[in-house]
Formats: sequence, C-alpha cells, structure tokens
Amino acid sequence: MRRWLSERRLFLAILAALLIVTSLFVSKALGASGLDDDVKLLLHGGVGDNIVTTLRDSSFSDHTVTLNGDAKRAVDKFSQSGFFDGSGDFLSVPDSADFDFGSGDFTIDFWVRATETATQRTLISKRANQSVWAPFIVTKGNGVGNNGLYTFYSSSNGSSGDIANAVTFGTVIVNQWQHVAISRSGNSIYLFVDGVLGNTISTSASLMSNSDLVRIGSESNGLGFLGSIEEVRISKGVARWTANFTPPTSPYTSDANSSLLLHMDGTPGSTTFTDSSGSPKTVTANGNAHISSFSKFGGDGVSFDGSGDYLSIPSNSVFEFGTGDFTVDFWVKFNALSGLQYLYDPRPDSTQGIYPSIYVDGTTLKYWMNSADRITGGTTLVINTWYHIALARSGTQTKLFLDGVQQGSTYTDSNNYISSAVRFGRGAFGAQFLNGTLDEVRISKGIARWTSNFTPPTEAYGLGPAITLIGNVKFLRNIAVIDKLSKGAGTFVIDHPQKPRTHLLYHSFVESPDVKNLYDGIAQLDENGEAIIQLPDYFEALNKDFRYQYFPLDQSMPNLHVKEEVKNNQFVLGGGKPNGRVSWQITGIRHDPYIEANPVEVEVEKGPGELVDKGECLHEVACQ
Repeated sequence: MRRWLSERRLFLAILAALLIVTSLFVSKALGASGLDDDVKLLLHGGVGDNIVTTLRDSSFSDHTVTLNGDAKRAVDKFSQSGFFDGSGDFLSVPDSADFDFGSGDFTIDFWVRATETATQRTLISKRANQSVWAPFIVTKGNGVGNNGLYTFYSSSNGSSGDIANAVTFGTVIVNQWQHVAISRSGNSIYLFVDGVLGNTISTSASLMSNSDLVRIGSESNGLGFLGSIEEVRISKGVARWTANFTPPTSPYTSDANSSLLLHMDGTPGSTTFTDSSGSPKTVTANGNAHISSFSKFGGDGVSFDGSGDYLSIPSNSVFEFGTGDFTVDFWVKFNALSGLQYLYDPRPDSTQGIYPSIYVDGTTLKYWMNSADRITGGTTLVINTWYHIALARSGTQTKLFLDGVQQGSTYTDSNNYISSAVRFGRGAFGAQFLNGTLDEVRISKGIARWTSNFTPPTEAYGLGPAITLIGNVKFLRNIAVIDKLSKGAGTFVIDHPQKPRTHLLYHSFVESPDVKNLYDGIAQLDENGEAIIQLPDYFEALNKDFRYQYFPLDQSMPNLHVKEEVKNNQFVLGGGKPNGRVSWQITGIRHDPYIEANPVEVEVEKGPGELVDKGECLHEVACQ
C-alpha cells in the first residue's frame, strides 16, 4: 500500500535513506512500513557530487535537515549512505512532537557500519551535549570499557539515566553493516542488533521531553561517529519488533506480498495461465489441464480430470518461505473424492523434505510436511461444492483453514522452507492428481493473511464485482484504445507543482480548472460583414458562461465584434469587412446533470482514496 520510492532523487549524496516515521498502524509492527500519512521526515540518497548544507525533506512535514561538518557520500548498504569522519560531522533535525514518545510505543532503527571500536561514539541522540540527559541516546560504547558494544541511554527526569544507563545489547563488528533497533511495547523496551534481541528494559516511565535537536552521527560537542549510517527511521506509536526478526533487506517501502496470483481467467480450453502478481512467473499446463468456464466468481477456472493434469511453475525465490510468514490459498471444487489428491505440492519428484503440501485424503483435508501429516482437518468434504482453502504461517504458528474455519490443531514450527518447482493438482509421488477445478490461486510470501477464523473472499482477488472497476485505477504504462473511449468526465492529474509531496492537481483534458468544451472554425462574412455561427443543437443544453474569441484573416477589421451572443444555439459576428474571413472560437463550461453532480475538484490532498499516498509522486521528476 503499499510501493518503492526512487533512490535517484537529487540532493546531497550523504544519506541513502533517512526515514523518520510516526506510525499509528500497530498491525505493521513486524515489518518495514511504507511511506504513509505518518511519515514525518524522508531523505533519499541521490547521485552526483553537489555540495550543499541543507538536505531536502521529501516528506510532507517539511522538516529542515542540516548537514554539519564535512559528511559525505560513502560505501552504502542499499544505495548511498551518510559517512561521518568522527570530527564534527552529523545530521540534525529540529525538535518536533513527532519525537516526543512519552510512555507510548516507539521504534528507532537504522543501519550502521563502524570503522573502529576503540572509542565511544554517538549514533543518534536527542540532546545538546554530554552534560545533559535525553529521552534517547544510542552510542557505540560508553567510554568505560564497553566501547565494542552498542549502548542505550534514556531518562524520564532529565537528571539521570533512570530508564536506561549504559545498557549494552550487541557487539559492534568493524566494517560490516549492522541493523540496530530500539523498540518499546507497553512497559518493555527491546534492544536488537541484526534482529537478535540483546537486552530488555522493563519500565512504565515516560521518556522525558526536551527541545533539543535530533542528531545523527554526533553530538554538538563530541562523541562524533566514525563510519556510515543509513536507513534511519523513527516510528511513533508502534513497536515494530518485540522478538527476534529478520532485518530488512532493502530500503523501506510498501511490500507487495503476493508472490503468485492466478485468476485462472482466459478462453475456455486454453492452456495459457497468467500470473497476475507483481513479479509474473511462467505457469505451465501439464496433461490436459486447461481453462474452464467453471469458476468460483463467474469468470474462468482451471479444470483437472484426475488423470495426469496439473499446473507447474518453475522454482523461484519467492516460493522459498524460509522461516518467515507465508500464505497459500485458493478455491477448489471436487468432481470426485477418493484416494489422495494433491492440491498444492512444491516437493521435487519422489522427494520428502521441508516443503509445505496441501492434499485431500479421501474426504479429509490435510497438511503434509517432511514425511508426516502435520494438520488433519475435521470437516468431511463433498463433491460439487466450492471450498476456500488457506494455509498460513505467522511466526511459529501454522494453521489450515477451510472456508475460513481453522481445521485441526495449530502446527508449531520454525521450519526453514526451501524452494522448488511448484505444482497445483499433482503430488510428488505418482498418480495423486486432482479431479476437480481450481480458481483464484494465490501464494503470498512474508505475510500470514489470516491467523484466526475469517470470512472467505467474496470476489476475485484484486477485482471488483463482474467487470466493473470500483475506485481509482492506476495504469503505469501507455494505454491504446482502438475504438471510442466514452467517459462521464476526463482529467489529467499530476503531482501539484507547488506541493508535490502532499497534493495532486487535476485538470480537464483541455488543461483548465473548468470543465470546458471548445468549438472553433473559419467563418465567411457576407456582403454586410456579418456571419451567423451555427453551433450544435445540444450546445446550450451542455454549456454555460460562454467566452468568445475572433480574429480577422488576411485584412484588418477594427470594428469586428459579437453582434448577437448565443441564442438558439448560434451567435452572430458583425462589423467585419464584406466577404472577409474570420477565425472564431467559443468555449462553454459544462453544466449538464452529470458534471453538476460530479464536479472536478482541482486541488486534492494525497492519501487514502487518491491515486497515491502522501510522500509519493506520480512522476518522480516532480519530486526531485
């Protein structure tokens, strides 16, 4: 929701991505958040060697970020990073309520690459100097023997480190990128390095509030960091991690969790299947597997006759779930129920192992993994009935659902699922083919779409009912309309030139804030220097507030004028030269019932319901 933001925005190439986020969405506590309404500061790494002293805040909060000393572009984790030489270099951000956490949840996380461990160095803090306390201070070492360890300080009273005083939580590794995170949930503050919990602080105290700058890479009078820092993010209102996790492997962005999405749509009988996910895979129909007119949602499905038919997709990293969350879900209708019928099986031929497989044994739904049934359903399946089946893992909890109801017991595991070719409708061991129809097949990596009983989907994934698209639809490439394009109204939309991060600008296709219709032509004047301009019969029914333009051709006509304004769908020009020619144009503002009920809103705020969220741009050039 959600999207990658370009890492090619031009500004001082110091920090590849500095994200300071205020997030209220607790549901995203276990992952990197995309840029949304709560982003309070965003600096992306650029290219080139331009030297400036102020970095552009690409968020809609418009914080001023100042470069101090001679921080410069350096070896990076993802794109570019901020390099600090340990002598007066740091980034500073003015005080803001965004950084006032109180007793609420918060997360501070960043990537860091240190070049030495012998000296105490400040990574991020909110204090003016070493003589005062602060709501948060993260250092490398504490100057008294722990200089090779990451260290956290925090005060509630401003006079002592009553919340945290030199609490260490992980070893600094020289010349290696490490992910550091401090996350508070309720009365616990969790300290992580590279996703491993290094220490926990129990406190109900509120972090103190002060008016000092947030400083990255140093403090105002010392403890300057020597190394590189990237992807700094501060999140207010959410504890992103409370247990061990896998650190982000790319710049923060909205994730697209659908690794495979098969709508099974097409011409009945066709053996071409299209993956509608963001990274389309090749889907091969084997045996007599084909598009069927039988579908859960009234479109098409894929039919299997139980004798050699199945779909296969080559091995891909998106099917390698590892130890992370995942979901496999689809609709199925059985023509017959006997023996073993495999619905989803990623195992290589004749191979057991750490692969999640879903199959039916007679009339019972089961989950098979590493040579054993791990979950056995309690519902007796019947033929000619559509079922929604979902297998989802969240953390160490794997659950199997039938029509939104959990089947059997929860399987507790930390399996590291490996990747192979994926098959639908066939097992890895001989004749275990599906006799039935599949529809709306989806594989999602990195997300457990359901963790408790739920209402199954009532429409195709990503589509509105039937062939109607509801809401905004964004096409990222050119569209060719071979026949006529009919519309109730039409606009172009761009990022607002003055407020590109927060607003969109809509105009009708004639690039006007009004919904104008334009009519023009060449008039031949009569012997009296006049001409009746006949307009379409619907002109006055469609238009109001008329504007006139007219220009004589070939000769001067100083007395040319509109003799009679629009009436009965015509107007009259007069005062011209006999038999002369005039170029004319008339515009009208639409006032038909549709446009009166649906006026063009010229300026709108980006956000939910619009084409892009705040902080994102339709066209990157507008936000550089």
